[in-house]
Parts: sequence; structure tokens; C-alpha cells
Amino acid sequence: TGAGLGCITSISLVDSNGVVVAGPVDESGTTCDNATGPTFTDTITFPTGRHVYTIKGKIASGVANNSTVIVTTDPTAWSGVTGQTSGNTISLSGNASFAMNTMTVKGASLTAVMSSQPTSQNIVTGGQAVLLGQVQLDASQSGEDARMSSIVLTQTGVITELTSCQLFNGSTALNTGSNVPSALAATTESTTFTFDNTLTIPKGTVMTLGIKCNVSGSGTHVWSVSTTAMTATGVTSGAAINVTETASSGGTMTIVSGGSVALTVDASSPSYALVAAGTTGQTVGVVKLRATNEAITLTKLGLTLTQTLSSPYNSGNTLSNAGGGSTNLGKDDLVQVYIYDGSTLVGTATFTGGSATTTATSTLTTVVTLPKDTDKTLTIKADLAAIGTSQSGGVGDIVKVDPLNSEGSGVSSGTTIKSGATAGVAGVQMFKSFPTVAAGSVNCTNSTSCNGTAQILKKFNVSANAAGPVGLNQVAVAIATTSATLTNVKLFAYTDTACTNPANVSGTTGGQFGGTATFLAGGNDTAAPRVSFIQTTALQIPAASTYCFAVKGDISVGSATSWSVNVTVLGDAATSSSPGGFNATSTPNRSSLITGVATTTSGSNFMWSDNASTTATINDIDWVNGFSVPGLSAAGF
Repeated sequence: TGAGLGCITSISLVDSNGVVVAGPVDESGTTCDNATGPTFTDTITFPTGRHVYTIKGKIASGVANNSTVIVTTDPTAWSGVTGQTSGNTISLSGNASFAMNTMTVKGASLTAVMSSQPTSQNIVTGGQAVLLGQVQLDASQSGEDARMSSIVLTQTGVITELTSCQLFNGSTALNTGSNVPSALAATTESTTFTFDNTLTIPKGTVMTLGIKCNVSGSGTHVWSVSTTAMTATGVTSGAAINVTETASSGGTMTIVSGGSVALTVDASSPSYALVAAGTTGQTVGVVKLRATNEAITLTKLGLTLTQTLSSPYNSGNTLSNAGGGSTNLGKDDLVQVYIYDGSTLVGTATFTGGSATTTATSTLTTVVTLPKDTDKTLTIKADLAAIGTSQSGGVGDIVKVDPLNSEGSGVSSGTTIKSGATAGVAGVQMFKSFPTVAAGSVNCTNSTSCNGTAQILKKFNVSANAAGPVGLNQVAVAIATTSATLTNVKLFAYTDTACTNPANVSGTTGGQFGGTATFLAGGNDTAAPRVSFIQTTALQIPAASTYCFAVKGDISVGSATSWSVNVTVLGDAATSSSPGGFNATSTPNRSSLITGVATTTSGSNFMWSDNASTTATINDIDWVNGFSVPGLSAAGF
């Protein structure tokens, strides 16, 4: 059924193997637009089991687009249904009349238009098979496959600079040998590309053909689809297709002399950080390379190593204390450097000489391709030297591995391309071990828990890195109150994260850190909002362990119905001034500040030791402040 269809002819019933089992028959009548339809009179054998059959037929020529065909069968009109083995008459089950899916008539159609890709860009002279444009053949609205034997395209620009032009369907060249034009038509004229074999564009699809040429000289070039007639035929009907050509142009390709590379530090490169000496595979930087004008095969990457003696330490070659032993300061901090492309190791570099600044060039073991006009990042990792007696690692050294230069080959031009670099990695600072600080849970949250004696005002955790124990000497906090009187502020350390098992803090009981003195013994002291808890003998936190700390105080609110007590654990905005303020023979003399608590408003807030040579005592040089301690910002928390 369906208006305007005319008679459908050659109607057949086809099994799943493509074998015609009934027909062909034709519709008949004045218009054939009726529900009677033809009847197959053939004897049809249906094998046991479920089978799918297809009804095929030929639509008359001249049927309008978007006409529809609906085929309906009426099993009550089937006759002579007999079992082949038994000879018994078979009754059809579920024999109600049913319609099959609606089929819509579409005439053959094809549209040609230039793609917006590739966009306008520079290309290098000497390039081979350079992609200059793409034409799209759109058969998405066609009722049948379309066939073409040639295509006509227009080119504008310096035509003599382009040779050996071919069309590609993916990686397959469509015109080769004598079908490659020996010369292109003049600028603004059209060139016909004849295919080696006819090209079929399947119905319901869009096929994109790439235009590739060899490039020389200089100038600009644009490929276009104009109104010049293209020809195509329907694969099924054999009828000519009126190709719709949408006047359009691709990007402007500007021929330049060669490619280049920009080498910088990527934004994803790690921030300044404390790291444990002796670790392997430590990420020390991420570099970004951007190839311009052409893709580049990277073969070499130059790097610069800068080793800076950290300011908390003196300018000598060793770190010593009364406990004996010595540790190197500022010698060979790196054992090996690795270059990764994602998770793939592509090269290594070794720095030698032990100087403050040295360079190394890695000839990549795996070639890295830098795509044209696209950022490519490489990750720099390093094995760090150990710190300790007879070890080469420098205590507190700041180590930076920056990009220096690169070398590669242009994929299109084949020329050698070198570049400089813009340095700027943040660097890592090496210690034998280091602490990590984290805020803990809040206990003081309401009028019941925030009023009375020995209230927990703040909890925080200090963890020692697995590389070794960490000594803790000082913790500073800032205190602010409103409508409350705060007295007897103390700091306590515990060996568990729940703050229940007091730590063995030298010189005190119950885990009190900073001696037995208290802060604000007489009430709020607005002139001294900062308090430092200072431990005469440092508290040692074992490797890979976490200690809980609690700031406690007495809160009195009188008749107030609302109040606040805020405690901030303070960090440090800059590294300690040399030699850290802890050496008794230096200025300032640290020994004057080891009496428990202090209410000064200046100086370092968080002091710790990595115990680089022995367990550091209070007057040793082996101390550093809270600058860049993980989890402890300068403003604190």
C-alpha cells in the first residue's frame, strides 16, 4: 500500500541464504495503489525451525521521494499447508493479518562540500604528501549507493609549488601512476582527478577524501569545491545522480621555510616540595614541547641540573654534631634521571662532576613524535642520592632539573631542528626524612564541650616519612577569642591518631609538649596572640608513624550565650635564615628560647629535624622550619 507508488514489479520471497523461494510476481491493476497485492502461487517448503524471509521488489521509476511502502500478509489466505513427512494438513498458529515495517522511497542523491579541516595553517617547504584539504561526499540522504569515476576540484594560489597531487580515502590512494596529474590547472581553474577504480559512496554515509601534494617554494594555496559539474550514478538503478556541489573552500595553507620547537616547563610540573633522599623514580619536572609548522621527530633532550645548598645550613662540606659522624652538603644529589612519555621510558640522562650546575644530553632510546601545533609533555623523574655517612646526598639541597635544549628532525622537511628552552621548574628539597601535617577532628563544637577546664581546642597529626624518624622541637599556634576567657593553654602529644595514648615527651608527664609551662595563665593576652610550644629535648616521631597533638585550655564564658575560641596551627612563609636559628654559636642564639613556651610574634613557627647524621640535639645545625612541609601552609590551618 502507499499513494503514488505505481506498480511494484519483480516481487520475490527470499530466504536467509539469498535464494528466491517464491516469485517473482508483479502487481497489476490501474494504479496498483491498493491493499490487494499479488499472491505467490509457487509451492514453498519451510524447513523446521525458525527462519527469516525477505520480500524484495522493484520500485517503478519516477516515484516521488519520501513515498512509503507497507507490505502486509494475510495468513488466512495461505493454502495447502501440509506436513512434508506426515502429509497432514497443518493449521497456522497466530494467523492474524500483520504489516511489516514501513519503507521510505529515496532517490539517489550526493552532495560535495569542502571540509573545515584542516584549518588555515603553515606548512613547510619540502614536505611530501602534505594534507592540504579534504572534500566530503555526502550520501547520507541517498536511497542507493553512489558511484563516481572522477572528481573536479578548484585550486587557488601558487600552483607550481604543488606536485604529485593525489586523493586519499583514509590511507588508500585513489589515483596513482598516470592518473596523478602532471600539472594542476591554473589558479582559480579546476583540475579533474580520475580514479584508478570507480569509487562507491555507500548510502547513509559521508565519505571524506584527503587532498595530498608534495610542496616546495613558498606562497599560499587553497582548495575549493565550485559549481563545476561533478558526475555520479546510482549503483542499483544505474541512473545519473545530480550531484549538489556546495561552493566552499578549505583552509589557506601558507608555505614556510621550516619547523620549530618551543621547549618550556609545563604547568603540571610539580610545585616546590620536600622529598626523602634515596628515593627512586621521584618526579622532578614536566616539560612541554610544541612543534610548529610540521610534526617533528624528537631525538635528543638536553637538561640542566642545579643543586643549591639550602639556607638553613652553613657553607661547609659536612654536617657534624656532638654525636659524631658527618653528612655531605651539596655534592652529587642525583644518581640517574629518566625521561618518560606517559608511562613509557624514552631516555635517560646522567649528570657528572658534582658542581652546583651541570648539564646532560639524553639521546632518546625511543623516538618521540611531536605532533604539529600540539602540546606534548615529557615527565622527568630521578633517583635521588642517599643522605648519611659516606653518602653523596646533600642535606637540605634544593635540586632542579630544567629543560636546556632539544634536537629533532622535521617529519615533512627532513631537516634537523634544534631549540633552546625556558627553564623554571620549582625544584625539590632533599632531606633524610620529613614530616607531614594534617588537621584532625574538632571536639569543641557546642556549649557543653566548649566550656570548662582542659577543653580540646584543636587536634592535628604529624607523620614521619617512611624514610626515617623526624624530630619535633617547636609548634606555634595563633589564638583568637570572642566573649570568652581562655587560660592554661597547653599542647599534648599522643602516639595514636585518636589522641588517647600519651607520648613519652622528655621532661614532662602526660605527653605535654613544651615543658610544664602554660600560656595565658592570667587570662586572655591580646598583646601576644601567638604562642610557641618549645621542647628542650626534641620529640622523636618514628619512621612511618603518626602522632596526634591536641591543644587544650580552660574556657570561661560567664553569662555569655555565644562565644568563639579559634586556634590556628601556624606554618612558615620562607625557609629558615642560615643557619636556622638553632646553632648556639650563631645569631640568633637558640638556647634562649628553649624554656617551654614563648609569646613572641616573630621567628619560625614549626621546627623539625631529619636526624641526618645522628639524633639532633637542640643546639645542632640539623634543623629546619615549616616552610613547604606537606599539609602545613604558611597561613596554617
